[in-house]
Amino acid sequence: MDSARKAGQQVRGHALVWFDQLPRWLIGLGPDELRAATENHIRQVMGHYAGRVGVWDVVNEAILDHGGLRRSPFLDKLGPGYIGEAFKIAHAADPKAKLFINEIGAEGINAKSDRLYEIARGLKASGAPIDGVGFQAHLNLRGAPATFVDNMRRFEALGLEIHITEADVALRLPVTAGKLRGQAGVYKRLVDACLAVKVCKSLTFWGFTDGRSWIPETQPGMGAATLLDEQLKPKPAFFSVQRALGG
Repeated sequence: MDSARKAGQQVRGHALVWFDQLPRWLIGLGPDELRAATENHIRQVMGHYAGRVGVWDVVNEAILDHGGLRRSPFLDKLGPGYIGEAFKIAHAADPKAKLFINEIGAEGINAKSDRLYEIARGLKASGAPIDGVGFQAHLNLRGAPATFVDNMRRFEALGLEIHITEADVALRLPVTAGKLRGQAGVYKRLVDACLAVKVCKSLTFWGFTDGRSWIPETQPGMGAATLLDEQLKPKPAFFSVQRALGG
């Protein structure tokens, strides 16, 4: 937090309500206890950083690929309304912070992004304090779907801000010069897509060095997904992003 303040940077809070990495004690709570614990968690965390964190991913990865809501203690015990409840609690905890719903694999127009659109539209219609939608953009050499810009524009029409929140481009190992060139092209097109949509205001890369990327841990045989290699040397993707941003 201090480093960001000194550098004039904004901090993004990620994430308040997520189906994964939950403490064991939470699993056994009844509906009333879970609702109280969730509210306490959001109020305590956001209250601690109030005025210092500009954007929060309030609900993360709530949707399955086929468009259904993901099973979790929150859905099972609180019902689908838990999403709207979380946004209202978050707004009360820090009224100045921007509040986002964040999702993986929803970049193109598909069953998942259709459901995300329905949720976002419903939250807006109900008066829930949602400010935007985050598209994670965990990609590979296939790149972002061809419908990414069209998809962002329909969320723009809802009056929502759009952020690309977790961008990386995984390569199948071993790395070759050709794969690095392909990766550079994917990154460039991702930046171009964001720049093509007026309300796409932020692009966050998910890690800055291949030596600390999550990809090898979770996708065996894949890696080298970030802009810098293990020695912190800029890769072709670094320069393609720089040029796409006008540098």
